[in-house]
Amino acid sequence: MVRRPKVVTGDVFLTADAVATRLAIKELQRAKIDPRPLLAKAGISLLKLDEEPKRVRAESQILFLEIAADALGDSALGLHLAQHFDLRECGILYYVLAASPNLGEAIRNLVRYLAVSNESMPLVISEAAKRTVLAVNYNIPRHTDRLFVEYAFAVLLRAFRELTGRNISPKLVTFIHARNTDKPEFDCFYGGVVRFRATADSIVLPAELLSAPILTSDKYLLQILKNACEEVLGRRSNISSTLRAMVENEIAQLLPHGKAQVEIVASRLGMSSRTLARRLSEEGTSYATILDELRRDLSARYLKDPALSLSQIAWLLGYSMVSSLNHAFHRWTGSSPKAWV
Repeated sequence: MVRRPKVVTGDVFLTADAVATRLAIKELQRAKIDPRPLLAKAGISLLKLDEEPKRVRAESQILFLEIAADALGDSALGLHLAQHFDLRECGILYYVLAASPNLGEAIRNLVRYLAVSNESMPLVISEAAKRTVLAVNYNIPRHTDRLFVEYAFAVLLRAFRELTGRNISPKLVTFIHARNTDKPEFDCFYGGVVRFRATADSIVLPAELLSAPILTSDKYLLQILKNACEEVLGRRSNISSTLRAMVENEIAQLLPHGKAQVEIVASRLGMSSRTLARRLSEEGTSYATILDELRRDLSARYLKDPALSLSQIAWLLGYSMVSSLNHAFHRWTGSSPKAWV
C-alpha cells in the first residue's frame, strides 16, 4: 500500500490554529462518524473529544482534512468548511483585519501577522498599478496539501467580503494542485476564474479594491492587537524549512512540464547541483530519493480522483508514457495502479 506523506518534516515543528480541525470534527460528528481514530491517524491526540485542540502541527491538520474528506466522501471539504462558520473563531488575526482602516492595510497586516495563526504558509504580497497578488510560500512540502489551502483562500475571501460589505470577486485564483471535480462550485464561490495545476497558489485582486474601507475599523484597537501579535512573533523561534521541503515544492511544480531535473531545481534554489547534493546528504537523503518518494505519494493522491485517467496521472508525475508509471507503481507497491484502486 502506498504510504502517506510523513506528518513531520525533519525537525521542523510548525504549528497552526486548529479552527479547520475543529470544523472537520463537527462535520464528522454530524455524519455520526467517530473522529477520534481519524485524528489519531493524523497524529492529533485528544484526551476527551470535548477538549477541542487549539493549536496543532500544521502538517497534521492538512493530513486530517484529507482523512476526514475521505470518510465524509466530500472532495471539496476545505471549501465547504470555510463557508458557514463564525469568522471570529479565527481569533486575534481576524480582529487585526477587522480593525484595519481599509482592505489594503488589512492585507498588509495579514501578511505581517499570519504566522501568529499559521506558521507553515507565509504570504507574499505583490502590488502593481492594476492588481494586487497574494501568493503562498510554503514552509512545508506543498504536495501534501490540497484541502487546507482551499479552505484558507475561501476564509480570506469571506473575511474580505464581510469586513468591507462588498461582494468582492478576485480577478483570478490559482492553485498548484490538480482538481477535476467540483470546479463549478469553486467558480461560483469566487465569482471569477479559478485555475488548478498552476505555478503558484495565489489570489489576484483589482488594485482599486485596496482603498475599500473596513466597516469595523478602529485605529486604537488595531495598535493594541498589533502589539500583541508582535509579542507572539517575538516569543517564537525563527521559522525555517528543511531543504527537502524546498526541493519537494520545486519538483512538484516542475513534474507536469517534464523539467524536474536536478540542475533546474538547484538553479531555482540558487545553488549548484553539487551544493544541493551535499546539503541533501547532510539531511540524510538525495535528490533521486526525494523525486521517487514524491512521485509515489502523489500517485496515491491522484489515483483517488476518479476524474483523472492513467495517462493524465502519468503526465502529472512527469512520465512520458503510462508504461513508465505502471513500472514505477509496481516497484512502489507490488501491484498495478488499476489493481491498487
